[in-house]
Amino acid sequence: MKKLASSDQLSTMGSSPIGHEKIDIKGKVSAISAVFNAKLAPQASSAPRQEGISDIQKKRVVLDTEIGLLTLGESIGRGAFAQVYKALLWSKNGSTVAVKKFSVDKVDKGVYQSIQAELTLLKRLNHHNIVHVLGQHREGSDHYIIMEYMENGSLLSIIKEFGSLPEQLIAAYMDQILSALVYLHSEGIIHRDIKAANILLTKDGDVKLADFGVASAIQEGTERLSVIGSPYWMPPEMIEMTGVHHTSDVWSLGATIIELLTTEPPFFKTNPMSAMFQIVQEGPVIPPEASSELKDFLSLCFKKNPEERPQALTLRNHPFIVNNNIMVLFVLVVLCFFH
Repeated sequence: MKKLASSDQLSTMGSSPIGHEKIDIKGKVSAISAVFNAKLAPQASSAPRQEGISDIQKKRVVLDTEIGLLTLGESIGRGAFAQVYKALLWSKNGSTVAVKKFSVDKVDKGVYQSIQAELTLLKRLNHHNIVHVLGQHREGSDHYIIMEYMENGSLLSIIKEFGSLPEQLIAAYMDQILSALVYLHSEGIIHRDIKAANILLTKDGDVKLADFGVASAIQEGTERLSVIGSPYWMPPEMIEMTGVHHTSDVWSLGATIIELLTTEPPFFKTNPMSAMFQIVQEGPVIPPEASSELKDFLSLCFKKNPEERPQALTLRNHPFIVNNNIMVLFVLVVLCFFH
């Protein structure tokens, strides 16, 4: 076995055939070490110190809510009147929830009371395609709504990332939303603000309705929050303030389908006031690229008289929904067979 040179031997390896100069190995190693040590040593800097875990933990907000202690985490969204946070629930094996926070000072007293009453009602709802409201919490002027956490965000974020959706996928999503509407309407609840931003996606690809009653009741104005819906998805009866019907949700569902098919709701390129005028006077234009089944489905959704629009249960049996579901089922069977 070849014997390794000692450090003393390294320092005396004088004559190099290349350059004929003595190489100070120890000196070079010392110089390199000094450079590394200088980089690793703390240095005075005008830049702020980077926060460590202990610093971040000190800033965490812990709430003692009706469903137990929870810690607010990162912000995962912001609406017209509220900020939404991801939160860790201390009980229930540390499950993750979503918490919507808004300031009570910006809400009219009557509107705030109606929100509380509706939230109490929503807490008892139980449907696979509805985001579950777990509880609420008040601390000073801040009100917190605790909800089921949806991992994949909204359909709006999906179309922003992937573009327009194919009809087969839209039909599959709308079938689930119609199922949720059948349940809601049977409970006497009208969503009033169906749009892609309020349809959330689970990690398994299921969709759930969120923000009903609350998002439509409040929207940030100049000083206070006023009662107004989302104009591009609103049916004529809500714009003209002649009353809200169960089938008002059907109109908004049709506008949402156009949003998913084209990435924009009807009249989106016009200002909200002009859009509302055109909704009442003309009604949405059905995209020419839509299939004949989808065109018929949308024509039913956009009947101006709410009493002439079909109920959600009737629309679940429309060929656009049924035939696309059969096609999706067939593809799944084929995939399973060849897997």
